[in-house]
Amino acid sequence: MAAEVIRSCKRHGSRRQSFRRPWLGTYSAPEDADPWSKKAWRAANPALGDFRSLSDVERLAKQAQRMPARENAFRNLILNQRVASEARFIDAAAWRACSGEPDIPVGARVYAGLDPVI
Repeated sequence: MAAEVIRSCKRHGSRRQSFRRPWLGTYSAPEDADPWSKKAWRAANPALGDFRSLSDVERLAKQAQRMPARENAFRNLILNQRVASEARFIDAAAWRACSGEPDIPVGARVYAGLDPVI
């Protein structure tokens, strides 16, 4: 499609002064945007509510929130963000929420696990 537009521009651009050159670019949500906000969805989808269905995007967002393995696909396909292709076991926000010093009472029983598979 883009190649067709460029060829058309080259064919007609020199003969027709009124021919408007096409704008080729992308829309995407900022990397630090809340992926579940409508503001981020609109930043990446200017036609949201027009020919891009708002209810469809809402449905896909709910699925991605319930299943962290779908978040990368949502970010890539709906927010047009470049993300890793592998699925996550836990979403990034939940991982960040676990940061900091643990609050373990003195004398509490503590268990540790080790996964030697690399």
